[in-house]
Amino acid sequence: KTQMASTNNQSETFAAGQCVFIDVTAESQASLDKGQITITKEADAPGDAVNVKKGPPLFVKAALASLAISILFYVMVFIYLGVSSNQTGYTQNLEIAVVNLDDGIIGKAFVAFARSLQAGNGLPTFNVLSSTSYDDARNRVADAVSWGAVVVQPNAWNNLVAAFQTTDNTFVTSSAIQFIYDESRFPTVVASRVSGPVRALITAFCQNISASIVNKMGSDPSTSASVSAAAVSAPRLLSQPVWFTENNLHPATVQVATFGLTVGMILLVVFTWSSWMATYGMTTPATPPATLEEARALFLARFVVITWITFCISLSFTFIWQALGANFPSAAAWVSFWLVHWLNMVNYGMTFAAATHILTFQKVRKFKKKRNVVAVVLFVSCRTSASFHFLSCLQLVQAPAAILFMIIFNGVGAFNELSLANPFYQWGWAMPMAHAVMASRTLIYGGRDQLGIDVGAVAIWAVFMFFVAFFTIPKPKPAQ
Repeated sequence: KTQMASTNNQSETFAAGQCVFIDVTAESQASLDKGQITITKEADAPGDAVNVKKGPPLFVKAALASLAISILFYVMVFIYLGVSSNQTGYTQNLEIAVVNLDDGIIGKAFVAFARSLQAGNGLPTFNVLSSTSYDDARNRVADAVSWGAVVVQPNAWNNLVAAFQTTDNTFVTSSAIQFIYDESRFPTVVASRVSGPVRALITAFCQNISASIVNKMGSDPSTSASVSAAAVSAPRLLSQPVWFTENNLHPATVQVATFGLTVGMILLVVFTWSSWMATYGMTTPATPPATLEEARALFLARFVVITWITFCISLSFTFIWQALGANFPSAAAWVSFWLVHWLNMVNYGMTFAAATHILTFQKVRKFKKKRNVVAVVLFVSCRTSASFHFLSCLQLVQAPAAILFMIIFNGVGAFNELSLANPFYQWGWAMPMAHAVMASRTLIYGGRDQLGIDVGAVAIWAVFMFFVAFFTIPKPKPAQ
């Protein structure tokens, strides 16, 4: 029921849905705006009827909301899946450093072999360096400059010749070449694109050059006697005179880590969203804020609550990883792991807050009233009621849209190696979740030491989104 004042200072009560005639002057107006039903009165003479404007039926709203979320889902998921659609074509972006420290046949043969490999076709690029140090090659891998390094050790050929001459059965044939890689950088990428393919190439090289060396020395009169003696005293020299060893700088010993980080990051987004919605509901006052200052004070109170909730959840997340076998090397590493995920959750919460502030019904109404350029571009024409209803239905999908946005656009850099993606996706390196995952790998496995950059990037995102959420708080409408 609604109550409306007449010109004689009396009031009458009308039932909802009742056809009402009100005796008012031409200058008077009575209106009720409640949801999708608007009652207005603009009369020039007594007896004019009240106009009732109704919103679209429920099934129309459901259809428009379904269309909106379907379009959002298609665009976002298409973007996400596109990042890994052609990894084979971009494998050439992965560098394998080749360092030859041998002046003999083995070193020269491997350099020629590496240069003969064509970049592309699913193979990384082999870059022959002029470095004269094993440590240089190792540091390139440890510092994430190269994905791997192949080092032909000093005097590899001379040591092999000496072993044949002395028929040394204790000679370590695998000392000729060392293959260095770091599994902690991105375990799945290293296994499928680096360690596996490069191991196969080095194996083929060693088998071919071993057979060639044995045949050549056996047919050379000056060395044939040594080969015959080795066949008796050191048969290992004949079976595989040239072989290699592997040096995985930081093995991915926590078996659940790759899957756990992927699922864990998604769960942190979902839990932050649900915590924000619960906080928003629990702190809604009986009387809405009347001024912008009151609205901002309410937001700051909600910020304190969501900060505490995410503090507790991120602590639980850290304890879970410790229970799963993450061997944090120090208390500082434990704190750093918790801190980066707490800051990331605060960033998520402020992103959801900003989305809540921006996608409000009052903001949507301004689109229609102003008919500004943005609205025209987005919705063709905001003069039509259909486009206005479509825009208003975005409220129904803002929660799933916010979750999709956070997971998809953060997951581009967090769950994929962007070196294997189209250059369009390189912005994924800047997203906070990508830095949180890289920091987590560093703290769980060791290796790539850019922890300060990763934690700092997540902190900057959290502060930035706080100010975005704070300054997008809508100004309360004055009481009617």
